[in-house]
Amino acid sequence: MSTKDIISIHQFCSLYNVPDTFVDELNDFELIELIDFENEKYIYKNRLKDLERIVHLRYELNINPEGIDVIGNLLNRIAQLEDEIKDLRNRLAFYE
Repeated sequence: MSTKDIISIHQFCSLYNVPDTFVDELNDFELIELIDFENEKYIYKNRLKDLERIVHLRYELNINPEGIDVIGNLLNRIAQLEDEIKDLRNRLAFYE
């Protein structure tokens, strides 16, 4: 694992002014995946956008972790349905 692909949770929490316990709670709810490396917790940089969205939902909209999980599942389902619609439109266009 390359350290350029990960960011320290402590660094993230300091930057976004959120407690480390919040990130641990998200990990407990399996909303994010933490990596233990050299006695510190990290997250992959490509998952930062998801973590930033979760922080926004929690601290700006006051949504609890259970609600964040539901919202995440709904957003994933919407993305799947949009992909399915796109595929169906492409197949329909082929037959027109």
